[in-house]
Amino acid sequence: MPCQLARPTNTSMVMVYDALYDAQQLTYMQVITTLGITAPLSPLAGNNGCDNLTGSSCPVHQGELIISSHTIIVLPIFPLVDVTVEFSVVDELERVHTCFIYDVKIIV
Repeated sequence: MPCQLARPTNTSMVMVYDALYDAQQLTYMQVITTLGITAPLSPLAGNNGCDNLTGSSCPVHQGELIISSHTIIVLPIFPLVDVTVEFSVVDELERVHTCFIYDVKIIV
């Protein structure tokens, strides 16, 4: 069942994971697939993972418990379609610290 995201709204998610590497910087990366097209989302405000940490700060250290949040901004211009989102948290060397895939249905 896909997550239903109403337009126009903001929805937050919280991620909890262990840092796989020492890192100075964390960045959120997203790739979407919809209507048979796969494309990276352009970096938007809020993609700096270091700005969204709870109880810690960058730099992070291997094995450190990381709690971070991300706000999904559903714009009023988004079409009413199903979307698959590949979400990754990467460091300055483009190493993936955590990643997951979720399905979304944009609704009114």
